[in-house]
Amino acid sequence: MSGLKAAVFCGPMKSGTTWVHAYLQARGDVCLPARTKEIFYFDRYYRRGTAWYQGQFRPEPQHRMLVDVAPSILAHPEAPARVAETLPEARAVILRRDPVARAWSHYLHLKRYGYTAAPLAEAIEAHPAIIEASQVERWLERWRTELGEERVSLLDASLLSRDAQAFARAVDALLGLPESPVDAGQIGRVNGAAVPRHYLISKLARTISYGLRDIGLDAVVQAARDRGWNRIYARRRGSQPPPAPTEAERDLIRSKLREGRESA
Repeated sequence: MSGLKAAVFCGPMKSGTTWVHAYLQARGDVCLPARTKEIFYFDRYYRRGTAWYQGQFRPEPQHRMLVDVAPSILAHPEAPARVAETLPEARAVILRRDPVARAWSHYLHLKRYGYTAAPLAEAIEAHPAIIEASQVERWLERWRTELGEERVSLLDASLLSRDAQAFARAVDALLGLPESPVDAGQIGRVNGAAVPRHYLISKLARTISYGLRDIGLDAVVQAARDRGWNRIYARRRGSQPPPAPTEAERDLIRSKLREGRESA
């Protein structure tokens, strides 16, 4: 594809992938999708074909490589093989975050976008990805089997909160990019957890968003996001902090994670 080396950040979601995208965008020498941050090609839109995927990127002379930040594909059963076929020399990067914190943030994300209004236990039953996406080791072997062990890397997401500049250097090293003059500390917190103002409004917004994507209007969805449309239905940090899990909810997540390890 385009003669550039490629990499895929395959998640999981709520582990710093939005920050990674913002950092790579700030570098200016990485070719990211032209119209929208997430393409969802390797899970939702694979049927559109390789030509469509290639058309999402517009390489320019200053670009050193192509990167697809795709946090939704880590646990998708067919994604590793699809990445291997579409990008046969690409590197895959998996971000590893504290699994309990990540699962709770995932749950809040689903509430924010109107996927669920249920308590945590019911939400986990309806949306197993809340737990599954935290089980990085469960999916790591599948990715390494399809792409080769040397092409799949783990990156400690906790480093981002401790030292953003060190995290940026780690990203550069994994991708084989020269160290950037971008001040990673200035990128700040992106895509922080939020709570929905109203479940039905969030659900309607999500349905409209997917409908527009399904007919190829990804750019319209991204433009709306860039203009802050999600503030209509979600309260962010600074206006009202999102709730922290209770100890019972933490114990529930830990229990589900243990069950997943035992059944794997």
